[in-house]
Amino acid sequence: MATYYVAKNGNDSNPGTKDLPWRTCAKAATAIAGSIVYFKPGVWNERLIPMNSGTSTAPIVFSIVPGSIKNSVILDGISVIVPKDNGMIHIYDKNYITIDGFKIQYVKGTSHNHGNGIIIGGSSSNIIIKNNYLYDIFGSGINLFGIGASNITIDNNELEMIGNRPKGIWSQEEMSIWGVNGAIISNNHIHHNAYWYNQTLSDLGIEGLDIKDGASNVKCYGNHIHHMDNAWNMQTALYVGTYTGTVSNIEVYNNIIHDIKGFCYGFNVEKPTGKANNVYFYNNIAYKGNDIPSTDWAVGYRLVTVHPPDINLTAFTNTYIYNNVAYGFKGTPTPWKAIGFQIGERVSNNTIVRNNISFECAYTYIYKDRVIQDHNFLSGDPLFVNPSMGDFHLQPGSPCIGAGITTSITFDADGNLRPSPPSIGAYEYGALPPPPPVIVPPKKYKCDGAPFYQCKEDATGTYDTLEACNSACAIQRPTLSSIIVTPGMATISMGDSLVVVGTAIDSQGNTMGGIPIVWSSDPMGVVDIDPINTATFIDGKISTKIKGISAGMCIIKGSSGSISGQLILDVNIAILPPPPPPPPPPDITDERAKNEKVVLAALAALSFLR
Repeated sequence: MATYYVAKNGNDSNPGTKDLPWRTCAKAATAIAGSIVYFKPGVWNERLIPMNSGTSTAPIVFSIVPGSIKNSVILDGISVIVPKDNGMIHIYDKNYITIDGFKIQYVKGTSHNHGNGIIIGGSSSNIIIKNNYLYDIFGSGINLFGIGASNITIDNNELEMIGNRPKGIWSQEEMSIWGVNGAIISNNHIHHNAYWYNQTLSDLGIEGLDIKDGASNVKCYGNHIHHMDNAWNMQTALYVGTYTGTVSNIEVYNNIIHDIKGFCYGFNVEKPTGKANNVYFYNNIAYKGNDIPSTDWAVGYRLVTVHPPDINLTAFTNTYIYNNVAYGFKGTPTPWKAIGFQIGERVSNNTIVRNNISFECAYTYIYKDRVIQDHNFLSGDPLFVNPSMGDFHLQPGSPCIGAGITTSITFDADGNLRPSPPSIGAYEYGALPPPPPVIVPPKKYKCDGAPFYQCKEDATGTYDTLEACNSACAIQRPTLSSIIVTPGMATISMGDSLVVVGTAIDSQGNTMGGIPIVWSSDPMGVVDIDPINTATFIDGKISTKIKGISAGMCIIKGSSGSISGQLILDVNIAILPPPPPPPPPPDITDERAKNEKVVLAALAALSFLR
């Protein structure tokens, strides 16, 4: 991965290193696949619109410098025009991009669908939006409206004072998910919408987190939504529904909603015109809706069809509501408007409501003829530890402990494993918190200085990347003066090898390391060089091995930029030694003499015997 930096004191003509960073979001947006772009602390009055896509093996990451103070990298929209259906960070038809750690604030607009924080649109895929803080946004905080988008993760973001617009302009969802196939919406904190702060603002509805209009295969868990207010028009903290098309395979679990006012619903599954198939609500908590006198509706969990009525009962298929808690939906002078669970009459096709608790809710309405229900609404206080302070863990003796029905959800809102049967609500009782993550300190690099100026991994180093360290070393390093190649002249035979050593010498006569060198031969074809590619001097010296392959003279050169040293090499044809002489022929004369002597000796012996 190539690493680049952006800083307010940078320059877009710089190479983008840590010490020579870029300056603008526009320059950062040109990053290509395999890039990590780190922003240093500062305020940018401009949008970030990535121009390129990453790949599965080389994504593009826009983040803050590791170790930076939270919310110290700010995209400020106070003087920025953000057009309709656009965002301060705008990703459209792009793939494999991560946005991590930014604060986005004061984004303004003039009408509906203007002035959004983060937009993911078109057929974007494999996008990760995490650890961002969005504050005082005219439109939506995060809006995923990609028909054809897929594999989107929105995790651990905070949204506050969303929907800051004048009266009479229709508000939008604080976080909106629609049209996507495959998304994880997890651990987000959505709280204190704009109307909560200032009731002179928009009076035309705002919703917390919506999953709607063609969304499919979405997991929504661990989200915390609270302190939402509205003047009169319906608002929902967490909504699953469809005005067009079908939503399907939506899992909503381990979420917590509390302190919602006005005409409010905690969890709402609604079908104005389309359909909803395979929607699962498991182990959620809805607490304290409309705790002050009001004539408005206040409902914890709602599953209804609305205009037009679903005469054929096909709007909802396979809706499961298990192990949820509704607590404290009261306060209206008309009790039938303060409801823990409201399951309407036109919701057939396998709607099952099981093992839920409703406490201090004025009313519960379930159309029994078309809904399968059992083991619901156990009596007694859920015994949360401190619900008024947002702590919904269970105390000893809670009727929620072990009273749930086993589902596909294997962990609670703290990440603890759920037993079988599980508890009702977002937390298991008595479970130990997950072990703290093993923190591996980031690698640090240090330039060792004279004489070699090489970067080495060192826990006391001041550089986060090897690239930044090499850049610093290059600035500190004296000028390369010469490269000495040893031996300077040599003769070898074809097939023989020779080790050649290069030594880098600086302007002060010292050897120096960290200098790249390229070995070459002129002409080529006389020797093989191993390796032929660029290498780097280690402790001021580097060696290579050459082998003679053809007779002739050549120059072996070691070069770094315009500086080089050389070896003059003569490769000879190997001269074979002369063959040994043949053995001498046998001496025939000597053999005859020997034979005659033998014959004469034999005759003499015979004469003596006579």
